[in-house]
Amino acid sequence: MKHFESILKTCRENKLDTEYVFASTFDTIKALSRAANLKGVDRVVAVGGDGTINAVLNGFYDDTGKKISQSKFAVIYTGTSPDFCKSYGISLKHEEAIQSLVNGSVKKIRPGKIHFHRKNGSKGLETRYFACCVNAGIGAGIARDANRIRKYTGDFGGTFIALLKNLLVFKSKKIFLEMDHECDCIENTVNISIGRTPYIASGIKVQDNDILNEDHFYVLIARSLSIFNLPGLIRQIYSGKIENREYLKLSKGMNIMLNSDEPDIEVEFDGDPAGYLPCNIELADESIDLITN
Repeated sequence: MKHFESILKTCRENKLDTEYVFASTFDTIKALSRAANLKGVDRVVAVGGDGTINAVLNGFYDDTGKKISQSKFAVIYTGTSPDFCKSYGISLKHEEAIQSLVNGSVKKIRPGKIHFHRKNGSKGLETRYFACCVNAGIGAGIARDANRIRKYTGDFGGTFIALLKNLLVFKSKKIFLEMDHECDCIENTVNISIGRTPYIASGIKVQDNDILNEDHFYVLIARSLSIFNLPGLIRQIYSGKIENREYLKLSKGMNIMLNSDEPDIEVEFDGDPAGYLPCNIELADESIDLITN
């Protein structure tokens, strides 16, 4: 809210015909985004952090996975962990982001689509879309704690503290991974990241800028961690230079299923805990137009 008057003033100075609404829950933001798409506005703009961006993105698709309009997607960032903006080349400066609404480039992006259980043990699957990365395992706990800590320590510090805390308390799990019809049982799993962008969370990354233009996901598996291999893992995930080891493995795939016979394995994507395994992950049926700098 502290940025609102300044953002609105800059939009008017750039002669943008602007309507705005306030919302705070995923379902409300998604519904408002969908209404704007159905109205046929030229640009639907997410003003907020990665969670808001994700909710607005979901409003571009109907329940069958089809894009519902030709509206363009844009972002004015006011959050605490700009993984989406860093990945897609969107300025974190409000004036530059607003200027791109006038004369920015349009890039087609193809999000991921995930079917998952919103409540643990529920029968029905919910379908949602993500722009950056899905994490199954320790990721949800890191996101939950980092969202709380960042306001005091900043983006990098909040995520790093949350990472160390969760590594100390998380009990590794057995997860069944099916990728492009090949099955594997991953013992002692700490986390599985399935991404469409190089950035996983606040400096944690995979050095693969080509992933933005390719029709697949990277799959990063962390498992069997110990005090001996933990320094190597932290070095690799913060440099993005992944060296396949027993405890850290990088691969690529298009259609991914995760399941487990252990309860309460959480799923997180685009910065917020969302639900539980089992889940199915694939590419969205259609791309959307994103305005970038």
